[in-house]
Amino acid sequence: MHIIITNLIQEGDKMTNLEKGRKLAKEHGGFYDKNKTWNALITFPFDNHVYRNRVETIVVRGNKEVFVKKKPNGEYFLPGGSKEKDSNDALQAENECREEARLNISDVENSGFQIKQINKPDERDDKHIWDGAITDIYVATYVSMYKGQIKKVDRDSFILSGKFYPIKQCLQFFKDEHREALKWYLKNHVGSDEIVVESMYKDGVDKFIYHNIKTPEALFEWMKSNISYANYTKLKSPEELYETRKGSCHDQSEFTYHALRKMHLDPGRLFVIEYDPSSGKGGETHSFSYYVKKKKYYWLETAWGNNKGIHGPYDNLNDLKNEVKKRWDKKRKYPELYISTVRNTKYGMTLDEFVNACTDDEMTEATLTSEKRNNLKTKTFGIPELRKYPLNDKSHVMAAIRFFNKVEPKYEEELAQNIIKAMKKFNISSSVVGDKNRLKKYL
Repeated sequence: MHIIITNLIQEGDKMTNLEKGRKLAKEHGGFYDKNKTWNALITFPFDNHVYRNRVETIVVRGNKEVFVKKKPNGEYFLPGGSKEKDSNDALQAENECREEARLNISDVENSGFQIKQINKPDERDDKHIWDGAITDIYVATYVSMYKGQIKKVDRDSFILSGKFYPIKQCLQFFKDEHREALKWYLKNHVGSDEIVVESMYKDGVDKFIYHNIKTPEALFEWMKSNISYANYTKLKSPEELYETRKGSCHDQSEFTYHALRKMHLDPGRLFVIEYDPSSGKGGETHSFSYYVKKKKYYWLETAWGNNKGIHGPYDNLNDLKNEVKKRWDKKRKYPELYISTVRNTKYGMTLDEFVNACTDDEMTEATLTSEKRNNLKTKTFGIPELRKYPLNDKSHVMAAIRFFNKVEPKYEEELAQNIIKAMKKFNISSSVVGDKNRLKKYL
């Protein structure tokens, strides 16, 4: 592992810290720092961020209290830290509880919930080689206080000043992911204690869902009877849709996804857009929710005309997507159909902002198979060092133009020059570049 540190130092004058992070994440899964402490790193395709890979534990005492370090401003912390290279995650969760909070725990379980955090620009330390964190949330039972020895390098006194808070109180101030993980624990270990369950829901829509919507079928029937379609104005929260009783397909999918999560059915949301890669123009969009039950996938549709209903079961998500494509082909106006996971959305965003959040440079490669992409020469890409924005034919050049505004500022000029060369090669007129496209200033 010292070789990793040596290589990092040797390339320090050539690479930014995040570039070092990407390299270490890809080649080694992390690195040892000067204290010989492992820092696990992880990256994702089509995501330029470097994430520290962590575990965090909700420690429950007597099914009544949770250990939390809480600050006066409402910010709070749970025992946790970086995943270890040669240790399973559950054991690492146990170690972090001893090292940070001096707690002995048992019955460590992965809740299945995860927090993805990207640091704000003013919170980023230029010395770090990550700019976010992916944290798996574990739940465990308190046994006793730990009184053994802890290596100096592993000691953390900050969490030591934490204490046990009533579960009802924690369910009020916890983040959504921590709240859902704790509710999952309560459902499996405490049972249907009405007082505990009631404390989980602090707003009207969640209480309504708990008391009135127990199944996906009941959810569909309620949506069918109570929610009317309305054109998109801004992305509504589940609370807003519940209050106004009307919304677009995107608004409705937010509500159904929220409700399905309350049923612990492992739901997701998919976004659909048809487009023409040769012109870069896009057509109609759509969003819907799906859920998983007994390892089978179901499509819950509440806003798409004659397709309303619960469809399935499907053996996998690709089969579900293929069914959507089959039905969409009957109405398609543009040659290509793109289906992606709904992600990076925020309540109140405009339709353009919503579409941009759900489509990224992955879409510029949507019609390019992995084999063809791997066979392309590096110089064929708009950003060769990242092998992103393929410019191998007219349709991909048009797609790169369409998504030019998504490129990181430090790669903008390089991508612009390569696109302009490709435009000349494929005889593409500069008139296809819109006034709001930043590529315009390079023409």
